[in-house]
Order: sequence, then C-alpha cells, then structure tokens
Amino acid sequence: MKKLLFGLIATVMLSLVGNAQGLRAAFLKNKNQSQIVADFNKLNSEEKNALWVEKMDQLLSQGLPNEHVVLIKNLKSQIIKNKREKAFELIETAIDLTKITPEDDFIKMFESLYDYNYNGGFTGKTEVTSSIIETINQLGTVTVSEYDSILPTCNCNWTCGLYASHTSSCNATLDGCGFLGFSACDGWV
Repeated sequence: MKKLLFGLIATVMLSLVGNAQGLRAAFLKNKNQSQIVADFNKLNSEEKNALWVEKMDQLLSQGLPNEHVVLIKNLKSQIIKNKREKAFELIETAIDLTKITPEDDFIKMFESLYDYNYNGGFTGKTEVTSSIIETINQLGTVTVSEYDSILPTCNCNWTCGLYASHTSSCNATLDGCGFLGFSACDGWV
C-alpha cells in the first residue's frame, strides 16, 4: 500500500512539474522573434512573470556556480512578488549578475525565454557591456507618450540595447525588451 501511495505521489508531482515546464514551450512554439515580442507584450504582468519564473527554474536546474544560484533564487523571489515599484531590488540583483556572468551567457539567460544550457561552464568570454548595464539601471523609469499610439509599433528584439537603433518614429512599449523583457521596446532592428 505504501509503495502505491508513494508511486501515486511521485506521478502527480512529475505531472505538475511537467505542466509547469510546458508554459514557456507552449508560448514559444512556432513563433519567430518578432511574434514572441508582440505576444509577450500582450500578456498581463502575472502571465509575463509566470514565464520568467519558469525560466528561472530552468536556470536553477543547470548546475550553475553557487553565487549564480543565490542571485537567481533572489531574482525569482522578486519576480514572484511582482513589485515593479521596487525596481531597485531587481536592478541590484541584475547588476550583481552582470559582474559574474559573461555577456553572451547573460543574454541567453536573462534576455530570452529559451532554455539556457550551462554544460559545466560559460561559453562567453567578454564582460557585459556598459550599454546593457545602463539599460538595466533604467528599468522602471521609461514612460510611453500618448502620442506614440499614432505611430507604427516598434519591432525591437529583447536585446534592444545592442541591436536596435533607437528612434521616436515608432510606438514604444513599456516592456518587452532587455533584461527579463522588462525594458522598453523603443526602436527598430
């Protein structure tokens, strides 16, 4: 009887984990980068946060160095609390992560909902650039003008600080780019 009970509990737990891990996969399925950004921007903050919480769980399963694990757990907790008005805590954690993570890995870990594979070491060699750090420091400070609604929608990708040419000739969004998709999308790729 005990074996049956433990087997049932294990099956239920595995199905719950499997369903939770399927949220990002379902969201990303059959979408190109611009569709991902557009659909992400349509989500409410709870749905966006749920996607990033699942991504944090994926990162925590990668066997990252302990310093990363501590910061990612902190970041996950901040996302769950959904306290955007306390952006300074999120910014502080993000900046701490930029100090210990190569840029290529940082972008794959925190600017994309796709899985990140650590495989025992980081692949990047360069430090996170000052433009990414500057974008992180501006989290929660960008506003969108009421006049933007008459312009075409911006199409920047999530690393807009790196690849987009910032222009006022498109309709900016408050989020959808950069670190955890919390930076404004305000340019064209």
